[in-house]
Amino acid sequence: MVLFSLRNVCVTSHCHLPKDALTQTLPASRSISARLLSGGLWVLASRALAIAAGFAVSVLLTRMLTPHEVGSYFLIYSLVAASSAIAMLGLNFSIVRLIAESLSINQPGRAKGAIFMTFALVAGALILIAAVLIIAPGTWLTTHVFGLAGPHLIWLSAAWIAVFTLQLIVAEMFRGLHDIRFASIFGGLVISVLGALFFLMCLLFGIHLTLASAVTLSVTAGVINFVCAGWLIGRKIKLLTGKPQFHAREMLAISAPLWIVNLTLLLLTQADVWILSTGRGQDTVAIYGAAVRMTQFMTVPLLVINSTLLPVISEMYARRDSIALERVLRASAALAVLPAAIALGVFLMFGTQLIGLAFGNFYRGGLPVLLILSLGQFVNIAGGSCGYTLMMTGHQRDMMWITVLAGALTVGLGFAMVQTWGAVGVALGSAIGLALQTLVMWLCTRWRIGIWTHPSLRDLRLLLSSLWRG
Repeated sequence: MVLFSLRNVCVTSHCHLPKDALTQTLPASRSISARLLSGGLWVLASRALAIAAGFAVSVLLTRMLTPHEVGSYFLIYSLVAASSAIAMLGLNFSIVRLIAESLSINQPGRAKGAIFMTFALVAGALILIAAVLIIAPGTWLTTHVFGLAGPHLIWLSAAWIAVFTLQLIVAEMFRGLHDIRFASIFGGLVISVLGALFFLMCLLFGIHLTLASAVTLSVTAGVINFVCAGWLIGRKIKLLTGKPQFHAREMLAISAPLWIVNLTLLLLTQADVWILSTGRGQDTVAIYGAAVRMTQFMTVPLLVINSTLLPVISEMYARRDSIALERVLRASAALAVLPAAIALGVFLMFGTQLIGLAFGNFYRGGLPVLLILSLGQFVNIAGGSCGYTLMMTGHQRDMMWITVLAGALTVGLGFAMVQTWGAVGVALGSAIGLALQTLVMWLCTRWRIGIWTHPSLRDLRLLLSSLWRG
């Protein structure tokens, strides 16, 4: 197995190269340039549609459910996301790296073995999580923290966790196979569009919607998405020649730090909702959740870039092409930060009107939360893909400790400020934790790998020029 531990790679970003030399430090292979362009377009289109459809789901739910039920739906979704992060065991990150590495060294059997082992490990984890949900401690947790009144909601949540997890795992397998198109389509687009269509039909035909029926429709969309994705990934697996080769112990050793990273990242994004549910109730959660969904529009460019760059980072680092990697990362960061700055300006000027227009007058009180969270996200975007660079270059343990400490800080600040400032205090804790995490990841990437990941307009111009010529 190939383990990357190139901590001592010497990359000096202070050297002054002529313009032609700088252009040459970009990926020399036209295939990488083409993949960045075509993959980026696919991810951009799918992410934009997925976020628009997901936003539409939130808007429709606020029109058909009470604020208390909307808050409960957001809490159930956070339970699904948390349980999914546990069930994936960090394999959603490592499978991309392992497949890309195996194919780059011409070992398709190793890639096939990694895929089979991933399915086996995730299936076992899902069975354990379903068992925990239906026994006494799990039932108490889901009832008193997440508001799942009745066993039917617990079973529905368990089904949602399963399809949500499998959908994400299969999408990352497509990404590792360099099929950004299917990774984008089945990583969230299909399920979001189907959910929006289901809820829109209920609204148009006057069908009464309850919390249980809303969750049922979400599960149905997930099942359809996974069945289609599973059939297609099966066809791709058949094309991988050679005997499957991979051991569970080896895979878990790689994935364990990434699993902790995954859980802590989830904590950073979901803990605020859980803290509010225990301190202020479902109505406040509904307002906070609406503001969170508005900030998703800021993150689209960085999500697109990260989804496209994951296998590329592994390949370029394996070739020790660190100067070119830095150019690509800084150009990509510039591409992400410009629209984020525009979105932040729009929220500052028209945030109240936008929230009221989208969700209704009840949710206008979420403006301070929206602005605070947006500032935190802007700092995160300005740091570029530093976190994913650490994970895709064998420095997952550094990423693990950074996210654990940031998660502890976020939770601590949230609990400290929720009683005094409510949703605004929780948003402040979340934004501070995210900003500090980004700062430390950015510095760690420079220390470990010798490259910067913050935006560079000069590198963006050179990358676009390279893509145009390619």
